[in-house]
Amino acid sequence: MTPNDKRIIIDKLFSMEIINKMNELVRRDLREAKINIDIYDREIKSLEDTIKSANKELKLLKEKVKEDNTKRIQQITEKLITYKPKLEEANEKLIKGKNKRAEIEKAYNIFHRKRGEIETEIKEIKKKIALFNKDQCPTCETPFSESRFDLIRGDLEDQLNNKNKELEDLAINEKKYQTAHEKVQESIKKLSDFILQVSSTYKSLYSELMKLKEEDKPKEFDSIRNIISKNTSKIQNKEKEKIGEDKKFSHLLILEELYSDKGVKKRVLESYLPTLNREVEYTLTELHFPYRLRFNNDFDPIMQQLGIDVNVETLSTGEKKRVDLAVLISIIRMIKRKYPTLNIFMLDEALSSIDGDGIYDIIGLLQKTSKELNLNIFIINHSPLPIEYFDYRIEIAKKDGFSDLSIEKFETEEIE
Repeated sequence: MTPNDKRIIIDKLFSMEIINKMNELVRRDLREAKINIDIYDREIKSLEDTIKSANKELKLLKEKVKEDNTKRIQQITEKLITYKPKLEEANEKLIKGKNKRAEIEKAYNIFHRKRGEIETEIKEIKKKIALFNKDQCPTCETPFSESRFDLIRGDLEDQLNNKNKELEDLAINEKKYQTAHEKVQESIKKLSDFILQVSSTYKSLYSELMKLKEEDKPKEFDSIRNIISKNTSKIQNKEKEKIGEDKKFSHLLILEELYSDKGVKKRVLESYLPTLNREVEYTLTELHFPYRLRFNNDFDPIMQQLGIDVNVETLSTGEKKRVDLAVLISIIRMIKRKYPTLNIFMLDEALSSIDGDGIYDIIGLLQKTSKELNLNIFIINHSPLPIEYFDYRIEIAKKDGFSDLSIEKFETEEIE
């Protein structure tokens, strides 16, 4: 089975077409968001180049300005030189701290969402176990007495224990993220207070320095400063808009992962797989098949005998057909529950390469399935079949170049 075949079967069997459509829409929005982010980056880069050029011109202009109060200028400059790297270093640490906080919050949200999913699963499992305690099937809530349901009950209890263990492990890791978040938050506050204090002092010194150095040419300085100010304001606006687009892009990435094959689709598949595996196990038992077949969470088949893996390639052609039929009948049972109006099931050459006993087992199971699901089953075969299991025989033969159709109704009794 190719990955594409597997995906088609999963989508059709578990009605995931709407999830695929949602994923397609999310990917389209992701492309648009990425284009917008690239546009903002180019615009910001252009504005930064303009500011860089203006700063260079401003620097050249400042070099031409000669002031008599050289000593005071030197003192202020030395202080600014001392403060500037501290301020830049503090800002860099603040950015890193905020980024770290965002990562922690994102991880914490994932843990929180995961905990909710596990708690929901635990609730559903407990509900099913409660039905078992009332001697009711957790799927259809009907009474049961067959021993095969004991396996289901044990499986549910194992699932409950596993989910509780996952919840405990999750709580431990979640506490670590909470502690890390508190430490980062405290560090960000200290850095913000420090930056506020240093920035205030820096601005005061810088303002005094400008007054001392720009007395001779205020107009030239004002013109360049206006260019820098306007473009800085534009950059700030663009960065704010880009932040919104970045958040949108991040949310879309989460949605893309959620709607992917490893997201909600896998969760849906995992919730249906136990039912499908039970159906397959029941069907193979009815066919007296000596091996056990189940599908794992990636929808890959695993065949075992007495707990030992069996390579499918070692099966005979007839055995492979019996396994295929068992899986197909199990899938039809599940589809019939979702689509009650389904009433036709056709099998073309499904009984070739199968021995006599196997044919009787398969036809007997198909008859039972037909009555149980109120389903019309047509078996196309080129050799005679035991008529006691059938209601009609439709025979098509070619005579004198034309197809001749004959229909024969059998008066049969139900075969136990």
